[in-house]
Amino acid sequence: MKTEILTREGAIGLIAAFADSGADFASPLRLRDVLRKLFSEHGDMFETMNLTLLAIESLFGDEPMPALPADMTDAERFYAERLNGFRDYVRYFGRPVGVADAGYTGSGEDFLGTGAGVWSPFKLLNFMLMMAIPPRRKIAIVTSVRDEGLGLLEWIAHHRALGITDFFIYTNNNSDGSEHLLEMLAAHHLIRLIYNEVNPDTPIQTKVAEHSLHCLRELRDFEWVFYIDVDEFFIPRNAGYRMEEFWRDIAASLKRSQAAICFNWKWFGSENGYAKEEGLLLERFVHSIHNEHVKSLVRPRDVISMSRVHVPILLPGRVAVRSDFEPMSAMTGKIAPVYDRGQLNHYWNKSFEEFAMKKRRGRISQTLAGAQLDYSVFFSWGENGKRGNFDPPPAPLLERTSQALAELLAIPGLRALQAEIDARFRETIDIIAKAENLRQIFDDHVTGRAISRTQRG
Repeated sequence: MKTEILTREGAIGLIAAFADSGADFASPLRLRDVLRKLFSEHGDMFETMNLTLLAIESLFGDEPMPALPADMTDAERFYAERLNGFRDYVRYFGRPVGVADAGYTGSGEDFLGTGAGVWSPFKLLNFMLMMAIPPRRKIAIVTSVRDEGLGLLEWIAHHRALGITDFFIYTNNNSDGSEHLLEMLAAHHLIRLIYNEVNPDTPIQTKVAEHSLHCLRELRDFEWVFYIDVDEFFIPRNAGYRMEEFWRDIAASLKRSQAAICFNWKWFGSENGYAKEEGLLLERFVHSIHNEHVKSLVRPRDVISMSRVHVPILLPGRVAVRSDFEPMSAMTGKIAPVYDRGQLNHYWNKSFEEFAMKKRRGRISQTLAGAQLDYSVFFSWGENGKRGNFDPPPAPLLERTSQALAELLAIPGLRALQAEIDARFRETIDIIAKAENLRQIFDDHVTGRAISRTQRG
């Protein structure tokens, strides 16, 4: 069976019409009627109308889902088989019971990373049902990690110190020992852990973002979702550096049509530091430069796709704003830096030793089969030879982060797992340093840059 593909304009038109209806699982019968009407009126878009309508009737009734054609494509079967998972939302008026459906996404789902703009009937129905889950909570963070064990606990502690307590973390074939640490955090209900099977040719972050949007029903329990990495630390710019003040500001200032807030990076370089030092990342690097890149806090109900990773594709009539709540002129992922109600401290460089580990694990923002970063970018990206602005996190926030980190490390067994990750890092770096003459690479770059600056002067 050849999967029928809707035009992008047709799919977005249907999604927008569904959004405008306001239908959700809080009123199951109305939701059923809206879906019936939308799919019946637009039946000329695809031939599998009867099968789709039967699925809608089954979901809101007692009949089993219709049998799926044996020759249905894997992608369409994937979305069709997900429909049964919405039955509890019908029975419990939008409030499902049981365990979260976060779990595993395999290489067979790589179409999520490569076919974000492709819409088929069951994908469309699944997406509308995701939109119909009424949010009851405020914010969650979605992130993707690969060998990030060194700084993971501090990143979680920092955001918990702000008042963010819900994390959906995708793990991608970790080799640094952090898998066990993540599993312990999940066992203590501190994170939701999703295992992603990495295909070297699939853009990992795109697959993760699209999976979260199309598949994580529990994520739709949140009105807002932050898509950030574990080297990005959100700093709300209010008196208490807390999210509760941030939400009051949003309630007073943000319009309903403003469905995403894009926060600029502040790039924290290492000032050409070689060795990884002890202490909080937030305390080790305190000078930053302004940066035009952004990451986004979004309302999932208003998002069509997160395939761009940095910025969302929004429903018609919805807009994204900068951190000062002024509309974005274009959704490119880059804007002139604005730091008003918040910023993202981006600790990309860290020390040269930590960068060597980053280089080794590959770029999850790209495909792992792509070329590794060159050592030279450690010095060039973010103008790492400059000190930049002195911009340490505020002392009260650092104190709260330290306390939150201590609470995490007090979980039985967690401190030992962190020590194993730290020891494995040191062993790996020693191997890389000997095999690649890491110190000489560093010294040559630093000396060369110093000579170049002297000649220019």
